[in-house]
Order: sequence, then C-alpha cells, then structure tokens
Amino acid sequence: MTKESKWERNQIYAECNRGIKLALEGKFEKAEQTYRTIISALETNQQACPPDVYQQLACALSEQNKNEEALTFHQLAFQKMQEASSNEPTLRVGRFFLTEQLNKMKRYEETLTYLEGISKEPLLLCIEAMARRELGQTEAANVIAKEALALCESEQQIQGISARLHKAGFQV
Repeated sequence: MTKESKWERNQIYAECNRGIKLALEGKFEKAEQTYRTIISALETNQQACPPDVYQQLACALSEQNKNEEALTFHQLAFQKMQEASSNEPTLRVGRFFLTEQLNKMKRYEETLTYLEGISKEPLLLCIEAMARRELGQTEAANVIAKEALALCESEQQIQGISARLHKAGFQV
C-alpha cells in the first residue's frame, strides 16, 4: 500500500467518524450527506468504497424513515462484504445486521397481511399505523393513526392509543 493510498484511506475513515458523530448527535441528514460525499468522491476517483460506508449511510437513512433506500444500501454493503475476504469481522457483523433488517421488514409486512382480514378497532389500527411507518409508508401511517384515535370510545382508550402512537414517534 502506497503512502498516498494509506492517507486516502485514513481520510475516508476520518470522514466516516465525522458522519458517526453527526448521527450520534441526531443530525441524520448531515450524516447522510457526509456518507454520500465520501461515496461520490470514491466513485469519481474510481476507487472501491468500503462496505462500512454503505452500512453507515443505510443506518442514517433508516433513522430518517427512508427505509427502502436504506435497505438498498444495506444490501449493497452486504454484497461488498461478501466480495471481500470471508475472514473479515465486518462480514459477519454486516451479515447479521442485514439479516436482522430483512427479518424486521418481513415481520412488519406479515403484520399488515394479518391485519387485512380483521375488523378495524383502535388497537389494531394503531399496530397497523406503526407497521406502515416502519416500512416507510408515512402518509398512510398518519391517516391510519388518526382513524385509530377517531374510533376510540372512551377517554381512557384515547389516552392509551395516543400514548402508544406517541411512543412510536407519531405527533398526535
């Protein structure tokens, strides 16, 4: 490895660390921009992008509920890790993380399939809204959350559903 390429790699990881710091501060959009800049710079110089960068971008996107795009980058990171040596620890971490993400998405989709045939009551609508939100269907999730609250029959039920929705990140 040349001195110049080692310096470039260190710069990449310094920028990644900056992205991680931004993500830890809750600045996911800025973290996303940082990772996209790294990827773009590497592509411009026709250099391979480390799988970690794709993985971190996917996490930043996921935190912004951009789940479909996040899944694409999780899969890209996984593909790049598979192309690398199978002895690298990142491969195992990446495989585990991607498997967990895919299983999580599948569980939400299965939840929605199950709920399709059931009569709608506030708690079930609340669950459906949360599942749709996790799948990135934000507008539909918000409509269903409002419908769940509208169907509540008592103040106690409204408070319970509101608390669940609020805990899941809805602004109700």
